[in-house]
Amino acid sequence: MTAPLRILHVNDFLKGGGAEVVARTLVDQQRALGADSVLVAALVERSDNPWDLHRLANLGAARRLAAALRQHQPEVVHLHNCYHAVSPLGERVALRYVDARRRRGQPAAAVLSGHDYSTVVPSPTAQVFPPGQEPEDVPFDRLPLRTGDLLRQRWDRHGTAASAARLVQFLAHRALADVASRCDVVLCGSDLSATAFRRAGATTATLPLFADVRRDLPHLPAATDVVRAAYLGRLDDLKGVDRLLDGWPSEERYRLVVAGAGPAEHRLREAAARRSSANVTFVGQLDRPGVTRLLSETDVLVSPTHLRETAGLVVLEAQAMGIPAIVPAGTALAEQVDRSGAGVVVDDLSPGTLREALDTAPRRRPTPDQQAAVAGPREYAQAVLDVYRAALDAHRPPPTAG
Repeated sequence: MTAPLRILHVNDFLKGGGAEVVARTLVDQQRALGADSVLVAALVERSDNPWDLHRLANLGAARRLAAALRQHQPEVVHLHNCYHAVSPLGERVALRYVDARRRRGQPAAAVLSGHDYSTVVPSPTAQVFPPGQEPEDVPFDRLPLRTGDLLRQRWDRHGTAASAARLVQFLAHRALADVASRCDVVLCGSDLSATAFRRAGATTATLPLFADVRRDLPHLPAATDVVRAAYLGRLDDLKGVDRLLDGWPSEERYRLVVAGAGPAEHRLREAAARRSSANVTFVGQLDRPGVTRLLSETDVLVSPTHLRETAGLVVLEAQAMGIPAIVPAGTALAEQVDRSGAGVVVDDLSPGTLREALDTAPRRRPTPDQQAAVAGPREYAQAVLDVYRAALDAHRPPPTAG
C-alpha cells in the first residue's frame, strides 16, 4: 500500500483573506483525497505595521517552522503568503529543508502559491503609487527590476516611510530567500500573474482558483426592470468601493448590496447615506451560506478594484452560480470574464459606463457549460496534488543499476 503524500502548508496567519481560505481548503480537501496535509502558521493575528521586525527576522516563526518540518517530515513544502511574518529566515528554513532531503536522495519539492506579487516586486499588487496620482502598474516586461529602479519608485500609498519599509522587506527576501525563483513551481491563478512570475525567473503552473458555493440553488428573479448588483469583499481603501459608490447610478432600479467588512466600512456607509437615492444597502460580513444566498438573489456581481490582483475568488464563485460580473479592464478579473464571456469589462466607473454595463451584463449570464468549467474545491485540490507529483518526479533520483 502506497504511503500518503506528506504535505506541509506554510502561511503567516490562520484566518484572514483569500490566501487563508485557499490554504485551509487545500489542507481539508487534500486530506479527503488521502494525503497527509498539515497547515502551520507563524502568527494568529495580523500586524499592519510595515516596520514590524517580524517581517525581516521572525526567529520565533523560523523555529516553529523548523519544528514542524522535523515533526511531519513532509515531501512537499507549500508556501503561501509568507512575507508578513514568516520572514526570509523562515523561507530559508523551508528551502534548506528541501535541499537537504534531496541530498539524502529523498523526494522533496517546494511550491509557492502566487497569491500576490510581493515575491516579485515590493508592492503586493505590482503597482507604484506616485504622490497625488492614481496607482500605476509595473510593466511586467521590465521584470526583474534592478535595485536602482526599485529605489526610484514609491511602493506604498501611505507615503515615503511605508514605501521604504516595503522596499527593505522585499530586498531582504530577495537576497536571503528569493522564493519565487527557488521554488520548483509557482501556482498562479491567472495567465497575467504567471507572466510576472516567469519574468522573475519562476517556473509556473496556471491553475484558476475554485468556487466553494452551492450550484443547485435556483436563481430568484427580480421585479421587472430592476437590476440587483452585489459587491462582496473587504472594505478598505484599495478595493475601489468608494469609486463604485461615486459612480453608482441614482435611479432606484439599479440596486447595490455591499457585503463585507474592513477599516473603511464606517466611512463607506456614511457616503452611501449621503446619496440622493436609497439604492445602496450594506449587509456586513457574510458567512459562506450567506454569500451563496446573496448571489442567488443577484443579477450581476460588481468588482470595482483597481488593484492588480493575481486572481479573484468571488468572480469564479459568481460564474459557478450563473452570475455575470462587471470588472475593470487590465486585471486578472478581466481575464476571467474574457475567458468565460460571462459579464462586462469596463474602463472606468462613471455613472454612464456603469449604467450601460448594468443593463448589458444580466444578458451575459454564464451558460451551464461555463458554470461547470469552474473547479470545485476537490477538483482544485486534486490538480494541485498533480503539480506536486510532477515536481517530485522531476527531482527523483534515477534508479540505480542492478
